[in-house]
Amino acid sequence: MVGMEGLVGIWQSKSCDERTWLRAIQLDADGTWAGRDLISPCPAGASCIWSGVVEHTGTWLSLAQPGHISLSLTSSTPAMAPGSLPAPTTLEITDAGGVVDDGGCAYQPLGALPVAAPSPADQPTEAHP
Repeated sequence: MVGMEGLVGIWQSKSCDERTWLRAIQLDADGTWAGRDLISPCPAGASCIWSGVVEHTGTWLSLAQPGHISLSLTSSTPAMAPGSLPAPTTLEITDAGGVVDDGGCAYQPLGALPVAAPSPADQPTEAHP
């Protein structure tokens, strides 16, 4: 089982229930967290109206119930992304060494927060229908 100190780091959840995209959450030792939902990332070299990625930020703290933490959301960008779902509000440590959010979605440790393709402003673009 992961101890509270072992929660610091990056956790990834593949699609789960109605969320059909990858979600990653980074818990930092200073009590802040950042999340990234790769809803529909803009392909490299494509010109897209929206990046297809929702970024979440907030704070986290340990709850009185052992093995549980609370996630407070500070912001989600963009706030009203097409098809997006709310960020989780709690995580629970599992006996298998992972965590589960309040929606029942499982997360496993990950080495780095996943990134989307570079911004179209950072590279040559080609229009796609």
